[in-house]
Amino acid sequence: MRNYLFLKGQVVSEITFLHKTNGEKYYGFSIRTDSLENFPVRVPERLQKSGRIEAGKAIRIFGYLQSYFDRESGKIRLFCLGDMIPTVEFGPVGDRNFHVLHGYICKPVYSQTDNGEKVSFWLSEKRTQNISDYIPCVAEGKDVELIKKISLGERLVVIGTLQNEKEAQKPLKT
Repeated sequence: MRNYLFLKGQVVSEITFLHKTNGEKYYGFSIRTDSLENFPVRVPERLQKSGRIEAGKAIRIFGYLQSYFDRESGKIRLFCLGDMIPTVEFGPVGDRNFHVLHGYICKPVYSQTDNGEKVSFWLSEKRTQNISDYIPCVAEGKDVELIKKISLGERLVVIGTLQNEKEAQKPLKT
């Protein structure tokens, strides 16, 4: 099962060539949404036919949430792979951004905040035979009680909003 991401926002960087895989060129750019700043997006060349991707344009993307290990920073980074048709549309920005994540819970860390209890955890999802995505998640309030009932390694579906969260983006230590 894949992790799905629906983003509406504004393109904030110029599109640049990233790489070529299986004969298809991939390009990257960043978007800003109501809850994300400079979130990286990668799209195959065929999706650019629906309109020119350029800084300042409003955009809607339905794609996959993926992760990679950034060797320079030593952190796991996230990006959206807009790889489903029709995924890239241009027009006014409206509804809220959301994601549907499927994975196995690992590394829960419970903490107390001024607003109550909070849990940070990672979802692990196998993307291909040798690659897994690790997605940092945070739950608060009554959702913490639900997470406490789930065993380490148990499958979990998370529906929510993707946000920049410094604490959730700390490197995963094994």
